[in-house]
Amino acid sequence: MFLRTLFRCICHLDRSIIQLIAAFAFVHAICPAQPTKIYQDYQLALKDSDLVYHLDCSNRSGVDMGLDKLDRLKNLEDLNLRSIQIGTLPSQLGNLERLRVLLAPDNQLQSLPSSFARLGSLEKLDLSLNNFSMIPVELLDLPTLTHLDLSFNVLDRVPQDISRL
Repeated sequence: MFLRTLFRCICHLDRSIIQLIAAFAFVHAICPAQPTKIYQDYQLALKDSDLVYHLDCSNRSGVDMGLDKLDRLKNLEDLNLRSIQIGTLPSQLGNLERLRVLLAPDNQLQSLPSSFARLGSLEKLDLSLNNFSMIPVELLDLPTLTHLDLSFNVLDRVPQDISRL
């Protein structure tokens, strides 16, 4: 009974609506929506590079990971580098055009690579618990940055152009 009623309703639909529904069903069949996975294995993330949107490398040794290959993760949006015992971020980080969130607290960072200014999509940045003595000037060129955490650094200098931030 249900199928017969459904068929009658479909028959009364406008032809363009039926075509639209069929197109949606086709696209959904070939590109099913899947929940976004949070990768925690850096080497596996490099192998699945086109599928990686979220990477959590927290509490691991950055030296062992080879972070110089980060730019292979072209779709990366969220990156967690909390407590990975690094003193510098790789310059390749600036090639991550889609990166929106970068968490790098509790490291030994003192500066940012100049390529950092190319992170035009970056919205949230956590650099707390590091060794910055001044607010990095690279931050002044980030147009979408809305959240910045530099707490628990030893900030003793402020860039002249700080009003651009």
